[in-house]
Amino acid sequence: MLYSVLLCRKCGQPGACRNGSKTFTCAYCGSRNLASGCVRILEHVESRDVPSVLARLKSARADSCRKSKEINRTGSKFSS
Repeated sequence: MLYSVLLCRKCGQPGACRNGSKTFTCAYCGSRNLASGCVRILEHVESRDVPSVLARLKSARADSCRKSKEINRTGSKFSS
């Protein structure tokens, strides 16, 4: 079975829904989303690959946030 990876419209977290599904419920915030109104990150992901894809996206997002905080910390250090 094939899935699409989409971003929740409310919280922005990635989630998966079966290809052809009209809605999906976000596992993070519980919001019900129309699949047609969400940003589609990936399509045609095999069901066995969905957990690893979501884990990689979550890890990449955490790394991005961590780098952003480091930049902000450095920037505020020199702005005083």
